[in-house]
Amino acid sequence: MSQCNIGIMQILLDTGVCDVRRQNRAGYTAIMLASLLIIDADAHRDIIRRLFIVGDVNIKSATVGLSSSV
Repeated sequence: MSQCNIGIMQILLDTGVCDVRRQNRAGYTAIMLASLLIIDADAHRDIIRRLFIVGDVNIKSATVGLSSSV
């Protein structure tokens, strides 16, 4: 997810075919990544708000607490 993908995020939310709780390879969900975006338009704000409604803000990254073995 990046700044230029907000429109795609809206399409995915509209279709309902994506799992917003699914984590990427690094263990981050769409909500975690959306929190890093710079929201500069009301339309973008509404899309992010929808994401927060359907997602779970309490999910932790799968990489939390993992230590690397050296």
